[in-house]
Amino acid sequence: MIIVELGLTEFVYNNFIHALKSSDSFTTSVLDKFLLSYFAASIQDNILKDIYLHYPQGITLYGYIKYGILLAFLILFLIYFISLPEMRHRIKPIFILSILSSMVIWAFIRLMIGHVEIGFFYYPAIFSIAWIFRNGGSFRRWAAVGVIVLLALNPVYHFMIYNGELSNKDVDKFNYLNLPLSWIKEESSGELIRGDELTKNFYLMSFRTQDFQTLDENDVAFLLNRSEYNVNNYFIINENLNVIDIVNWVQIEPWRHFGGALDCNKRISKILDSEKILIYMRTR
Repeated sequence: MIIVELGLTEFVYNNFIHALKSSDSFTTSVLDKFLLSYFAASIQDNILKDIYLHYPQGITLYGYIKYGILLAFLILFLIYFISLPEMRHRIKPIFILSILSSMVIWAFIRLMIGHVEIGFFYYPAIFSIAWIFRNGGSFRRWAAVGVIVLLALNPVYHFMIYNGELSNKDVDKFNYLNLPLSWIKEESSGELIRGDELTKNFYLMSFRTQDFQTLDENDVAFLLNRSEYNVNNYFIINENLNVIDIVNWVQIEPWRHFGGALDCNKRISKILDSEKILIYMRTR
């Protein structure tokens, strides 16, 4: 079962194994990233501590309510399953074990590479609510209330994300990336390119090469003129994004907040400006 779980998961090959081989993936711990994003905490002695992205308190409260409800019903289902022998005859134990093992594997491989995955029990919890609503006796009413609350919270969450400019949506399906990425592919001649996670994925889908990697914290510090040394040659700045994901799913504020710092950095030269995409080259 574990072999099938790992073998059929594209994430394992495209992200997990690559991240394990890269020391840059572990510059910020899972706990630090969680506290940074949802509790506005700060990391002492970090060169980028003032530009990490912090989510509004409303989104943190939404997370408390949503995942609190889901976790409560998952625990209630497990209590039913363990304490009632007749239930174990109605549901095959292997089915429950497969769901729980998928949840644990999903969380474990992401935690190993530093990915904050607080929703790893989401699907088992949804199954638990559905089962309790059908078979839970006196708890059926609570299952119905839980579903109503979750449905009501969903549009509120999306409103907060949209109103706070915390999503990376584009009505033109990111077509503005096509020409700049094609241009830098020819210009770089196979030399290493660095950019944010979303831009990198579009590049890899188009060209299927390994010459584009995600920006790490040292790259960002170099671009903002906070460090002196960097071995990478080309940097793609996507000013259209509201949230910038760098290596290890660390999130920083949008590049448009740092246009002045980029222009004043004498260690890099702007070689392309396509309005939404800026490309810089390290001064040699």
